[in-house]
Amino acid sequence: MTARAGRKYKLSAPPPGALAAATVLTLLQRQGGREYLTTLYFGAEARGEYRLTARGERVRAQGPSGTVSELDAARFSEVFGRYHFAELRPSGLLTDLGPLFSPA
Repeated sequence: MTARAGRKYKLSAPPPGALAAATVLTLLQRQGGREYLTTLYFGAEARGEYRLTARGERVRAQGPSGTVSELDAARFSEVFGRYHFAELRPSGLLTDLGPLFSPA
């Protein structure tokens, strides 16, 4: 074991107002079908812009590379649980009209 391997490093804080993955998942599920754009952060380091949409029990995530993943809630939490999301904003794209006709 090297000296470096034995150290624990503290991550810099995410930007103010950044949301945890669980909070984003709840928001996406509540706004089902509406696509959101967001910047993904690991600590204070931006990891690129993502497009996120929830449809039913699945979350569609498209990262900076253009790769699209369909994740259930557990897998979304597993993949993004250590990250924070900042500047979450609707893209204007609706992929599902279900929320428009659901009782509030």
